[in-house]
Formats: sequence, C-alpha cells, structure tokens
Amino acid sequence: MILLEARIEGFGTYRDREIPLHPGLNIIHGKNESGKTTMTRFVESVLYGFSDAVSEEAAKDREKYKPWDGGSYKGTLVYDCQGHRIAVTRDFADDTLRMTDLDSGQDLTPYLSRKNVIERLSPDNAAFRISPAAYRNAVSVVQGHADASLAAVHGDLEESAERASGSDTASVRKSMARLQERLSVIGSTDEAEGRLGALRAREEALTGQIRQNQANRRQREQLLKELQALPEKVEKEENASWIVENAGTRNQKDRLAAWNEETKALYEQVEALQETPAVSRDEYEELLALSGQIRSAEDRSTKAKDRLKKEGGSTDFAGDSDTVAEETSELKKNTLQRGIPVLAVLIAGIVLTVLGYSWGAAFIGGAAGVLALILWQNTRKAEEIRAAQARQDVRRNYADQEQAATEELQELQKQKEQILAKADAATIEAYRDLLEQDSVNRRMRKDLEDLYRRRQEWVIATADTILSSHREELTEQIEKLADTGDMNEIRRELADAGREKERLEAERNSLLAAAEAIRSLSREIRHEFAPTLAANMKKTLGRITDGRYPTVMLSEQGDLQIFTVDGRILGIDQVSAGTQDQIYLALRLAIMDCLSPDEKLPLILDDAFARYDEDRLEQVLRILAGEAEERQILIFTCQNREIDTLKRLKQDYSLLELQAQ
Repeated sequence: MILLEARIEGFGTYRDREIPLHPGLNIIHGKNESGKTTMTRFVESVLYGFSDAVSEEAAKDREKYKPWDGGSYKGTLVYDCQGHRIAVTRDFADDTLRMTDLDSGQDLTPYLSRKNVIERLSPDNAAFRISPAAYRNAVSVVQGHADASLAAVHGDLEESAERASGSDTASVRKSMARLQERLSVIGSTDEAEGRLGALRAREEALTGQIRQNQANRRQREQLLKELQALPEKVEKEENASWIVENAGTRNQKDRLAAWNEETKALYEQVEALQETPAVSRDEYEELLALSGQIRSAEDRSTKAKDRLKKEGGSTDFAGDSDTVAEETSELKKNTLQRGIPVLAVLIAGIVLTVLGYSWGAAFIGGAAGVLALILWQNTRKAEEIRAAQARQDVRRNYADQEQAATEELQELQKQKEQILAKADAATIEAYRDLLEQDSVNRRMRKDLEDLYRRRQEWVIATADTILSSHREELTEQIEKLADTGDMNEIRRELADAGREKERLEAERNSLLAAAEAIRSLSREIRHEFAPTLAANMKKTLGRITDGRYPTVMLSEQGDLQIFTVDGRILGIDQVSAGTQDQIYLALRLAIMDCLSPDEKLPLILDDAFARYDEDRLEQVLRILAGEAEERQILIFTCQNREIDTLKRLKQDYSLLELQAQ
C-alpha cells in the first residue's frame, strides 16, 4: 500500500491543499506549527473518522480539527493498494464517506465496513483488514513527542511507570498495575486531582488572567476615549445642564431643579405681564414739556384776544387798510385841488410884486394865508390817518400774536396727540401709568435675565466641577485597570502549561493505548502471532541494535523478553529509552508484516527519533532506507538531522517542506 496524495479541502489549519507523497522513503520537514501532526491525523481520520474507541479524546479531536476559517470540513486520501488507485473522501461535518476506484471509476463505498470505518483497504481481498487499533499500534506513530513511539504500541514503561522490581520479566498484571498507577498520577482534565487537573486549573487561571487583562485593556481603551472626548471647559448651557442632570450629585441635581423652577416661575410671570406700547421716559418728559408749552400758548392766545377786544375787536384788517388808503388818497387829492389855485395866486402875487405892482403883495399875503390853512387842515387829517393806521397796526399785532399762539397751540397739540397715539394713551396720566407698567415689566425682565445669567454661571461652573471630578475618576479607573503581571510572561507560562498538559495528555493516551496494546497483544499475539512475530522481529532487531540484542520472544503473559548477546533475558523496562525505541520499531515492523504479509503497509513516524543519539539515528535510518525499498515510509520531523544523516549515508529519499499555516 502506497499513499499517493492528500487532498485537503478543510482540516485544522489546512485549506485547499494538495500534498503529494512518493513511494520509498519520504521526509516531511517543517517547523513546529507547520501542520505535521495535523497531516498524520488527517490520514488516519479519513480512513477511520473520529469513531476511535481507544482514545477518549476522539470527540475533542473532532472539534480540534475543525477548519479555523469555518469553511468545509472535508478531504480526500488517494492511495495505491494491490495495483488499484483508491480515493477515499470523507466529509467530517456530516460524517459521510465515499470510496472510489480511480482507474475504473467504480464506486467502492459498499465495500466499507460498518460505522464508516475502513477495515478492508483492498476491496478484492476480504482477508486484508486493518482496524483502527491495529493502525495506531502498527502503521502510525503519531504523537509529536519524544516518547510517543513506544507508548502507542506497548506502553513506554520507563516513562509511564516505575521500573519492574526484581524479576527478569514483567507480567501483564504488573505492567497494567504500573500503567494504572501512572494514569492515576496523571489523572484527567475532568478530575481536580492529578497533574492534568492541576494543569487544566492553571491554564484556566492563566487564561482567565489573560482574558481579564484583555478585558481591562479594552475597558482602558474605552475609558481613554471617554477621557479624551471630555471637553476641557463647558461653553454651552445646554451641555452643562445635561452634564449636571446625568452626572451630578443628588444635591447638584436638586439645586438645578430649584433653579429651573425659580426660572420657570419668573418666566411665567413675565409671560403674564400686560404688554405695553412703546413708551419712554424721554417722551413722557416731552409730554410734560408740551403740556407746559400748550398752557403757555393758550395763555398768550387768550391775552392777545383780550387786547384785540379792547382795541375794537375788529379783525377786518383789509377793510381798515382800504379806508386808510382812501382817506390818504382823498387828502392828497384835496391838497392838490385846493393847493394848486392857491399856489397859482401866490405865484401871480410874486410875479406882480416883481413887476412892481403893489397889490401883488396882497396876492402873496392872501395866498399864503390860504396855503397855511390848507396845510393845517391837511396836517390834522394826516394825523388822524396816522392814528387810524397805528390803531390798525396794534390790532394787527394782537391778531398776529393770537394767530401765532393758536398755530403754536395746534402744533403742540398735534405733537402731544402723536406721542399719546403711539402709546395708545388718551391722557398724560394714562401715558404715565403705561410708563410705570413698562418700568415694572423691564424690572421683571431684568430680574429674569439676571436669574438666567446666575443660573448659567452656576450650571457651567458645576458642570466644570463634575467634568474635573469625572476626569479624575476616569484616570483612577484607568490606573486600576493596569495589567496584572507581564502579559508576555503570562503567555509563556500558559504556553509552558499547555505544552506540559499536551505532553501529559499524549502520555495518558499512550498509556491507555499501551494498556489496550498489552491486553490485545497478550491475548492475540501470544496464541496466534507469537512465533511469527518473534521471527519477524529477529530479522530486524539484530541489525537495528547493532547485534547487542539478537532476538526476542513473548512470554506466556504477553511480555517481551529480550535476549542479550551473552544469553541474558531482560524485560523491556530494563533497557535504555533509546534501546526501547529501537526494539519497539522492530516490533512495529514485525506486527505490520504479521497483519499484512502480502501487502507492505506504510510506516508513519512523527518525531519518533527524539531519544535517538547520533549513532542510533544513523543505524535506524540505514535500516529504514533498506526497508523503504519494499515499504513506503513517511518520517515527519521538525529537525534537520534526519536529512543530514541521510545525505551523509547517501540514501535516496523524497523531501516535502511544509510551510507554517
């Protein structure tokens, strides 16, 4: 049987990987966490699923190897068995299995045994059966630890139990007792007592510490964001009120409520005030001044009327002016009519006098007397006209004074009425009442503004105090959320605990497998395969131990008895750990030949040479290289010394490098 290819759709860290394998000796090299053990578990799980009755970790493995990305949980293994290229596809999610002959296309699923476990690897050979226990105890050494290769077959008695005391061979009962004793020391993860329980508790404590630190870090980040988001100072009243209402103390909230009630009550009073028209103190003073001016204008008007009445009371100034004008014109006319003849007589008298007439003087004297009389009469008439004109001017003056006072009074009344109308007031007293009401309104509004201002100052100051206190509290909380211990050190300790727990679990599984192997071997091999098994081991043991232990045999109790070159008989726990590895490798090869005499089964070794020194490693690799001429061998290793040794021995091998996923 030759494994040809692993097609992994999803298994553990693998996703959509095709891994080719070759006949002969294969070295699968990769660093830790590159998926070596996962690949060996994939091969076994495709063939047998997770229905392993030997390991109580089967259910945990089903969860353990679920793809990390949550995708399909499925894969195919292609192998050559007796000339047939067989493809086995298993869907681990719904636990379905399909087997196909790739050369003929034939569906071989009906050849599968019950519970989807492949026991007939060759569908045309009913006698060729490999059970899960046989696979683990012979074909595959899959533990990933130094001591796994022994424990998986017969129990690594040196590592898992006390050395046998006294006798050359160990009975099944004593071996089982030592295994049970070691198992009780290890315990299980579900038991409080035992090393596994203690490690699990330690893991849980460290994991809890990490989670708590992570939670603290997340909380610190949130608190830091909250701290950074806090304003240095509150500017807006609504923001300050929100802070007091939501983060203030009981007293602060009560004080804010009192402020709000007081403000609301005063606001309602202001809202209830009777609105006054536009009034002002200056206009009221102007009204008072206008009232005085009106009284003064009325007094002047009255006085002017009285004087005008005393002066005759007539206001027909146009008629009087016409009369004065007519009398003046008549005076001028009479003067001319009377004066021209007199003037002519006077001129004639002067001429006659000049001419020497004596009676010329009489003309002059008579004309002069008449002219004097005319002048006297005209003078009196002119004085009468002037007196009439003067009286007219006096009346006109008083009339003008009355008119001016009346016009001024009308203008003052108009101004007064305009001011009163703007305030919708009928009288100055009404205007005064409105002014007093406006003063009350203004005072209450001023009180409301002052209250608002004082409330705003208090709210903002209180909010700033709350912010400052909250800032201090956040800073204190952030300091309290510091990591408990160094996270790197905690993770290292957790990793150490995990590795130790994994090692103990592997050892425990190995011990369980060893117990089953001991029981199985003691029952079956003793009666059925003992002679053949001893003969097959003898072929390899001498070469693999460099002749120190030429042969072995199985006791009646199913224990290995090792014969030294000088004839002594030793139990398996009386030789060194490296020699035990060599003996059990020979035992595996012998078991495989017993289980499948016609078809060479592949041998899978996962870090199986950790306890080999350089000489033993060189010896075993030389033997395995020879064995690889007839059998496929897969060596999984994280070291380079197997490769270096094979190169030094000039042995052929195929190299597959696994990259960390």
